[in-house]
Amino acid sequence: MRIINAIKNDIKFQFKYGFYYLYSLLSLLYILLIYFVPNDYKNIIAVVVLFSDPVALGMIFMGAIILFEKSENVLQALLITPLRAEEYIIAKVISISIISELSSLAIVTISFDLNNYNLFFIFSGVIFGSFISTLSGIIVASTVNSINQFIVRIIPLGIFLSIPPFAILLGINNSILNILPGNIVFNMLLSGMRAIKVNPHYIIIFALWLMLFFKWATLKINNMLINIGGVRNGD
Repeated sequence: MRIINAIKNDIKFQFKYGFYYLYSLLSLLYILLIYFVPNDYKNIIAVVVLFSDPVALGMIFMGAIILFEKSENVLQALLITPLRAEEYIIAKVISISIISELSSLAIVTISFDLNNYNLFFIFSGVIFGSFISTLSGIIVASTVNSINQFIVRIIPLGIFLSIPPFAILLGINNSILNILPGNIVFNMLLSGMRAIKVNPHYIIIFALWLMLFFKWATLKINNMLINIGGVRNGD
């Protein structure tokens, strides 16, 4: 119940500060971009858009949210609530993933004939990308105090997640690169647009990446709370 309430509060915050309006505008721009792209390139452009949208925006928005909560002393209030660090993180990840899924749903349903695509892999790829990028934003934002610091420190994680997948576009099919989280997400999106199956081993590997990033984010949030003034062990 605590997580559900936290998710509701995060969604209300995102509505209040225009996150949904911004995503709606970006979705419209992406739809127009895909519309004017020649048919031979529509699928690959859609994959790039669906990949970059949750990854880039998930990181940036999460950084902005946590920095705002720091400046407004929201995190100090977290210390006297029963909400645990893990629950706080889960609420953030789910609330951002909802926006990403709604955006991708609009882009795909308006731009393409859904009968020719595997929607399960498309939306799974989007949500996986949103999860890992939001956790990355939490990891970095919990250690900084300004947006400038955040931008500088997010670069290594941003490169790690977003640059290797573009090797796929160059025809580089490397087994080492393909186990990286960004590459798994990119391949899921490609599979969805081509209506082919994904190697199930990659899903297992991604789950391990997700667990690693979640543990990392939990450690960073707990350290941040200690620096603020204390930490609870939770229930």
